[in-house]
Amino acid sequence: MQTTCIRCGKVRISFKKWEDRSLKGPAITHEKTVCPDAECQKLVDRKFEEIREKKEALRNAKNLVQN
Repeated sequence: MQTTCIRCGKVRISFKKWEDRSLKGPAITHEKTVCPDAECQKLVDRKFEEIREKKEALRNAKNLVQN
């Protein structure tokens, strides 16, 4: 399955592929894809990091209010 970059629209390329095995159930295969344009990928990574930080700040604020 091909995916496109959310920023530039280029077809993403496979960067890393690995399997996780658990004691029960089948092995799960993971694949990390990246934009072929390294500068674009840096911008996308930075944007996702900002989103993660905002979510974490909201989660922390919510926990402070509840306690």
